[in-house]
Amino acid sequence: EYPEQKTDRIKLAKTYLAELEPRCSRWIQMTLDEFNDLQASLPDNDKIIHNGYDYELDDGTKMKEFHVDNHERLMEMANEKYTFGGTMSVRAPPNSRLVVIFGQDEAIFSENCSLPLW
Repeated sequence: EYPEQKTDRIKLAKTYLAELEPRCSRWIQMTLDEFNDLQASLPDNDKIIHNGYDYELDDGTKMKEFHVDNHERLMEMANEKYTFGGTMSVRAPPNSRLVVIFGQDEAIFSENCSLPLW
């Protein structure tokens, strides 16, 4: 691998994680009490081990934010709660617009499909 490729890959990963991912519909927010109730409802061998992001609302309510991929139950809850299976992160820049990212699987589907679905 060429040094330029390594540099570009690192730059892309940093841009994706710091700038794009927070603006995607991949986050779920809940109060600390809701999180504690959720943890209590999960079996001991299936607890949410990620700490999430802690923040506080203006009224003093303690909140937690998680990426929906951190636990299967978080994804289920996000699918029930939000139209797109999640919402933007509270850490996204104010007034930023939602980003929808199509990965390689979505991009090559029509190329490998013999049916005219697209």
